[in-house]
Amino acid sequence: MELQFVRESRVTIVVSDVEASVIKRYLPDASVTVISNIIGFRGIKTSRLCFDRNGILFVGNFNHLPNQQGLKWFLENVFPLLGPMQERHPLHIVASNSMSGLNRIIQEAGISNGSIRVHGYLTDNELQQLYMEVRAVIAPLLSGAGVKGKVNQAMSYGVPVVATPIAIEGMHAKHGRDCLVSGNPTDFAIFLRRVLDDCRLWGDIVSNAFANVQTFFSPEVAHARLTSVLHLCNA
Repeated sequence: MELQFVRESRVTIVVSDVEASVIKRYLPDASVTVISNIIGFRGIKTSRLCFDRNGILFVGNFNHLPNQQGLKWFLENVFPLLGPMQERHPLHIVASNSMSGLNRIIQEAGISNGSIRVHGYLTDNELQQLYMEVRAVIAPLLSGAGVKGKVNQAMSYGVPVVATPIAIEGMHAKHGRDCLVSGNPTDFAIFLRRVLDDCRLWGDIVSNAFANVQTFFSPEVAHARLTSVLHLCNA
């Protein structure tokens, strides 16, 4: 049905090059344009320095199964590998619609309550304040599609992201430059410890992530592509 809509349309808008390539595989002659997430650039002036921060942040609506799966995987397989660093950098969980399911996951993982801070739903201002306080954001997604707004948001606020490959799909992000990436629990923990300990690496990733947001997800980029689509439709 979707492919039929593509055939009948002058142009099809998708959110990433990944979706565009899927459509092109089935319909090579289709006109496809990428207009992705639109992220307002907060800028480095809003960001506290590395050594003024502590903690790790996970953000995700718990009605969304990939968020449940990803956090469970992190708590059971990665977080224990941080060892004593858990006390210096507790995990902040911002997960609306979460309490019963989240408490069960934490209990099953056997994680100490002292190393986890559960916030539930936060307003935009409250979440922004938390982004200003933590040293790293995790995106441990094991499934899902599209461009992950939580990763865009962390980058725009100047917080390094440690992610699984699925979490950075379609983001033009490169491991070691814009973020740190692994689907292996041991490597994920190593990269997370590294960005928590190394403020030089922290700063490099923050700067490159800012550039990524400006280059691919800014309002200006979206405006230019949408204008091109409208011209094409009116031609």
